[in-house]
Amino acid sequence: ESVLLRPLVAQTVGCVRGEVSAKSVVRLSIPDDLSVPADIQRLQQVFVNLIRNAMEGLGPQGRIDISAQVVQASEPPAGTALGEGCEAKGAMVEIRVTDNGPGIAPDILPRIFDPFFTTKDVGHGMGLGLFVVYEIVDEHDGCIAVQSTPGQGATFCIRLPTTGAENNKGAQ
Repeated sequence: ESVLLRPLVAQTVGCVRGEVSAKSVVRLSIPDDLSVPADIQRLQQVFVNLIRNAMEGLGPQGRIDISAQVVQASEPPAGTALGEGCEAKGAMVEIRVTDNGPGIAPDILPRIFDPFFTTKDVGHGMGLGLFVVYEIVDEHDGCIAVQSTPGQGATFCIRLPTTGAENNKGAQ
């Protein structure tokens, strides 16, 4: 079904708000009418996992920026990219989840979407969150990429196909 992104992301942020440090900020920059064809519960799980992962590394002055817009894709997003949709061309909805946390070490970056891979202590996570994110994005014929520089945070970029993108005011 057609899912409006802004209300879905805002609702998701509200669900995990109690997990965000009081001084951390989550900012949304998503057009009100931007939508994608998706399974709403599965897409919400993507946002829950990405927001929780971002929050885990944030300090008291943490910031998470979530933005979305329609882009004209001609090549895969920059960074470590996975998913059948990475080679898609034309109108795509691009969603970016960016944090100002510690970033991801270059030696583990290629493995973060692997099932059961975790950097957390034993008993704190099974290493399935980003694997599930990748699987859901791939099920939606999309693509996910990550860019990170240690000490400068991380950006996860999701591209999903859109139908009738020309009808979205978020188009550029």
